[in-house]
Amino acid sequence: MTSLDTLHIALSDSLVYPRLTALLTLHRQHEPGVRVRLREASVAELIQGLEDGTFDVGLCQSAPVSRGLSATPVWRDALMMGVARRHPLLAHESVSLEHMMPSVWITLDAQAGAGYRAQIGRLLAATDASPSSTIEVRSFDLMMTLVAAGYGVCLAPAATVESYRPLGVVGRPLAHRPVEITTYLVRPDSASSASVDRLVEHARAIGA
Repeated sequence: MTSLDTLHIALSDSLVYPRLTALLTLHRQHEPGVRVRLREASVAELIQGLEDGTFDVGLCQSAPVSRGLSATPVWRDALMMGVARRHPLLAHESVSLEHMMPSVWITLDAQAGAGYRAQIGRLLAATDASPSSTIEVRSFDLMMTLVAAGYGVCLAPAATVESYRPLGVVGRPLAHRPVEITTYLVRPDSASSASVDRLVEHARAIGA
């Protein structure tokens, strides 16, 4: 019996959410002979690992500028506000960023969520908005725990917010226009493989 191939995937920006589950399920169905090894990493560790061969592919929410690496946008997810049950902002069917500014924002820290932070930062800069205060955490699990406990509000992919409803998190769409966050699949230009190519195809299929 031949040994299994192994695909080493780095995950940044706390990318443990429904799209990733769907991707891994689809890839496992179509590639039963390929073993997947996942590791959470900062964006800097993801880039270094792709450059030195530790990782075959990475998923993150920033498009790294690095020679020899290519970043393909595979998922675009609507952002949604998450708040605790009975929060005053739930009086609105949708909310503007301006409505959220007086509240404490729960956000990923700059190392754990560099890509997430950069995209949220561009959104705030474009609307000339600035939160009154922030709490930084290293995972969506802790973010949603604090939101459910009433410590503040958050912006996160809609599917992520909805998945924490049993914890006590309630979502509201953003007003005026849909706002999306992009996830990129990053891989070396010079070290492609059939397994990686098929993973890209599966990721795009999930995002279609």
